[in-house]
Amino acid sequence: MQASRKRLQNLNDKEKFRRIGNLKEILTTRFLKSKLSTLKSNAAYRLILASQLSSSLRTCFLDSSRTSQLPQKISSEDMAKLAVSYIEAIKMSSMHTREDMTRWFDANFPSLESTDRDFKAAVRNFRVLLTELAVLMRPMIKMFRVALGLRLSVIAISSYADMVTDVLVTIDFFKKGQTSMGAASVSCVCTALFFQFLCIIMQYHGQKQNKKSFYMGIITLVGLGPLLQAWDVFRGIEQGEGMMCDPSRMLATTKAIEILFESLPESILQATALLSTEHTKLSTINYIGIGSSLFSAGFILTDANLGICKSLMMNSPNNPYYNMLPGKKARFTRCMSGYALFTTMYFSTSVFTIALVYLKYGGTSILRVVVAEVSVMFLYKHFVDGELLAYSLISKPSRLDPLCGMVFKFAYYLSTCVSYIPFLKNPCELGAHVAAALIVWRMVTNSALVVLTLPGLVDEGTLPWMTVTAGLAGYFSCLFLSWLGAFWYWGSMADRHQIRRWWMRQTGKQHIEECWDDENIWFCRAMTKDEEMANWFNSIHPIHLPMTRIKTWITVELVGKYSSQNEMESSQAKCPPFMTQAFKLRILDIFSWWGRDEELAEVKEALDLLPTFVEVESIKKMHSRITKERSKKVQVHPAEDGTE
Repeated sequence: MQASRKRLQNLNDKEKFRRIGNLKEILTTRFLKSKLSTLKSNAAYRLILASQLSSSLRTCFLDSSRTSQLPQKISSEDMAKLAVSYIEAIKMSSMHTREDMTRWFDANFPSLESTDRDFKAAVRNFRVLLTELAVLMRPMIKMFRVALGLRLSVIAISSYADMVTDVLVTIDFFKKGQTSMGAASVSCVCTALFFQFLCIIMQYHGQKQNKKSFYMGIITLVGLGPLLQAWDVFRGIEQGEGMMCDPSRMLATTKAIEILFESLPESILQATALLSTEHTKLSTINYIGIGSSLFSAGFILTDANLGICKSLMMNSPNNPYYNMLPGKKARFTRCMSGYALFTTMYFSTSVFTIALVYLKYGGTSILRVVVAEVSVMFLYKHFVDGELLAYSLISKPSRLDPLCGMVFKFAYYLSTCVSYIPFLKNPCELGAHVAAALIVWRMVTNSALVVLTLPGLVDEGTLPWMTVTAGLAGYFSCLFLSWLGAFWYWGSMADRHQIRRWWMRQTGKQHIEECWDDENIWFCRAMTKDEEMANWFNSIHPIHLPMTRIKTWITVELVGKYSSQNEMESSQAKCPPFMTQAFKLRILDIFSWWGRDEELAEVKEALDLLPTFVEVESIKKMHSRITKERSKKVQVHPAEDGTE
């Protein structure tokens, strides 16, 4: 920040006026007029405020058309820090926001005494602009923090309330002599904690994170891991070095594990005990336990759905699978409310059906059905889609791919018993066609099983307090409400979103091809189509990549654009930022994974012709390291006269 101040002080009045005038124009035309009205009406886009401010500042000071006339430039790192400082100053401001922001402006934009009236007017207008913008932003930022804290608190409360009720129900099982039910309940809780522990170990897998990985693992085993993860999300901690993913995604993963391995089986156990026990022997904790499990699953999945959809839409606003959130507040509320209703009611129908099947045919029959359905899904994903052995959208080749691919697909299969998670429709994951088919199949088979098994169970006395009419009415009421929630959810999405993306068949390779052929850039951080595709290839599993097209892209297109064979200096000047050494190694890993030696040799030869982009910061770090090593050598071998 001090370097930025020195650069500003060294500029003459005309250059200062040009910079501030350009920034004022950008902020007023590109930001205030086009974004402020949207930010007032839609809470989903309020976070765009900080990114747009940073983008406007950077455009003013770093755009090549403007900086070509300036003797010095302010680095993007300094501008990013300035934008963060601006937002932090708004957070910490008191009721006298204008005075606080005026002091912030004077501290970060020091100006020399000038006799130029135009320059003074520009500085004054720019100060007023940022001050009034801070006044408008302050309630949005404050309310966003309050809303985020409230949302995370409600999630934590519902999650731990569900955990407490599960423990109480387990104790009640053992008191009543139902040891098998109690042991199964304990196994569900332990399984969920074990998988959460594994996720934490994978999250902090770096060499510098061993200590944190250890104590976070211990905290997770005692059940406090989700609470600390929610606290990290509230504080806005980003993905650091040695972390597998950002804290928000890790929190969503932890909640998904809790639902799949704790809420789902616990709800089935509690529903089975509730249906097969005399009404007089039931306690209040039985009703509270099943209710908390169903409610917490619906609420947690809705919140996770909202967070994931926002994150995906912010990163890839033009991706046809991600642009689903509506802009109007009323429509947005109806959309999320519909998803919560659909999830809760659909989950209730699944739990009720599985409980009836268990009471009628036993657990072995359920296991056989699960094995049959999973086998059909695996065969389809392997022989039709050809994507069973890739376990995640963003993953690197590994020897554990076959095992991880089947494990993750099985987890996706289990999630269809709870809801239609939007993440499943991604072509590089389970796929919309498979997820939608499983949901529809579940609704049809659940209805058939309830109609066939419920009368027999009532006649046999297995359901002592339920009648056929009441059971059918309750089930089909929940089914109808789930359809109503689905209608609200899918009917309230953004107009530009294609609803057919929720059931259309598209493999991961076809999805990459669609992105490649689209003229629009899907990723917000990419400036060119080449940079966007490089981001895909640097993270997507090779099983989803069109290898022939990638080979042509590297050996023909990139070599033709950036080849350093003829003009070394000009090619280095136009070397794209994505063409780093890590990118080249990733491309070689992809072709090595496929085992195509001839193509690997051609690609390796083409990569040798391409320049390698090296960041300025990396050069500075390397120079600093070399300087330190040289200084150590000088100290170790002093001169003969006693001087260093």
